[in-house]
Amino acid sequence: MPASSYHERQRAESGPKSIPVKLNSAVDISSATRMRDSAASAGTSTAGSGSITAFYTVLAEGDDEQDPIVDAARAILDGHIMLSRSIAESGIYPPVDVESSVSRSMLRVVDAEHQQAAQRFREIHAYYTRHRDLITVGAYRSGADPQLDRAVSLWPRIEAFLGQSLHEPVGLEDSVAQLLELVNTPLAHTGNANTETPAGDTTT
Repeated sequence: MPASSYHERQRAESGPKSIPVKLNSAVDISSATRMRDSAASAGTSTAGSGSITAFYTVLAEGDDEQDPIVDAARAILDGHIMLSRSIAESGIYPPVDVESSVSRSMLRVVDAEHQQAAQRFREIHAYYTRHRDLITVGAYRSGADPQLDRAVSLWPRIEAFLGQSLHEPVGLEDSVAQLLELVNTPLAHTGNANTETPAGDTTT
């Protein structure tokens, strides 16, 4: 039977509960089906009580975030924590990719202050990473972009916040307090000193 016909038959037989991703092989279909069934048997649904019912580990071939199984995990789980090989190689553990990680449950379990702080943290993190090449080649100039100035000044603290040693327990309250302190840090007054002319300076 041609592979395409086999895929169509599998999708038809699985009915409305089939996972809405494009599957590339019989192996993908089998793996995605097992993941869906495992999630169902673990009780990962909105019914019942409790906090976390299960963790599923998904290995993406070549760190491909568009892998069909990774897409399946995104579709059926309440959130996903993406680990990055490049972050691990930079010596930060656990190597969590903040920008690619998402929680659909966070809004239901944290207060507004925590949510807003997390959003500001993601914005600062994303702004720095978008300009990383500019900073690396030395084209960044302090004072030209206040938002980038803030991201650059906070970056060492951001990396320290994201890293955690194996024997370093951190409670939720302490973690939230550190997050709030980090995102509420004002930009140092010296951040724009390189490009401003002091008032009254008429030196030629």
